[in-house]
Amino acid sequence: MLRSRLAALATAAVAASVTLVSAATPAAAAACAYVAEPLALPAGVTSAAATATDGGTTFAGRSLTTVRQQLIVWHDGVPEALPSPSGSLDLTGVNAAGDLVGGRSVEVGTGSPLWYHAGAFQSPGVFGDESPRLHGINAAGDIVGLISRNGAQKVAVWRAGHLADPPAVLSTPDGFFPTVPQIGDDGSVAIFGVIESAAYGYVWAPDGTRRTLTTPIGGTISRVAGIRGDRIIGSAWGYGAVEWDLSGALLAAPGTSTTEGIAVTSAGTVLMSYRNPAGQATVPVVVSPGADWQYLPAPAGSSSASAGSITESGVVGGSYVDAVTGKTLPVRWKCVS
Repeated sequence: MLRSRLAALATAAVAASVTLVSAATPAAAAACAYVAEPLALPAGVTSAAATATDGGTTFAGRSLTTVRQQLIVWHDGVPEALPSPSGSLDLTGVNAAGDLVGGRSVEVGTGSPLWYHAGAFQSPGVFGDESPRLHGINAAGDIVGLISRNGAQKVAVWRAGHLADPPAVLSTPDGFFPTVPQIGDDGSVAIFGVIESAAYGYVWAPDGTRRTLTTPIGGTISRVAGIRGDRIIGSAWGYGAVEWDLSGALLAAPGTSTTEGIAVTSAGTVLMSYRNPAGQATVPVVVSPGADWQYLPAPAGSSSASAGSITESGVVGGSYVDAVTGKTLPVRWKCVS
């Protein structure tokens, strides 16, 4: 159902205020040169991807196997495999305190929340019996996710130190179908979703006040991907990667129509994927305010590469596919000049 709704967004008219923003065009590579550094794997792990960062020097991800999976944390490039429960694991967030959130499923169609805290996996029962899906965690330990109430999906926030209490359920318009909520370090929450065939983005202040994300004129919001500092990153049909501030005002459209916003730093450096209109292959790109695009090179011997997160200092984490073995392996990109 969600897929059909999203397919309709390309022609949907969005009833929201609009602002004219000039879209960027691909520029020549900047003086800063990124190099790809494959990340080491823990003993016994042969395939993995780095998908999240705490914004500092730590990346996190999971092993990609058909047997017992593991969550992995890379501290300054050194891997640590966490003792893992059985089942298929999904990692959605990590913070500097070493907390991780995500999900776990033992069989198709079942799932439970995953919370690693104080050096151990915590009981999913701490979140109550609503089988929440956890989608992010901030520096303070606040967790955002989705719960089902009366047959509808609701956006919920569990505040650090009060996770055993019922979550704060954020107000949404009637009929709103949410996707993946994102949470900032100040407690703000942003999300993209649909009401029937129309697309909307919202941001909630820590006190629960809801504001609508401004839609670029002639565009349609298609994704909210993350929050860092007072910036929200996402995408809009016709514009690609776009940024908002915490009031919902549109800040910039650093991409083109064939880009997708992935992550942002508090200074406004954007990580996005770029697809050449002439082909289907995508490449990760970093663009800082007022600077040229910086295309991230695929590691030697790879057939493709993708990025998932960026630190405050501009280090990018992701994965690549080894051209010989076909295995997905973790990588980070650093700017060396």
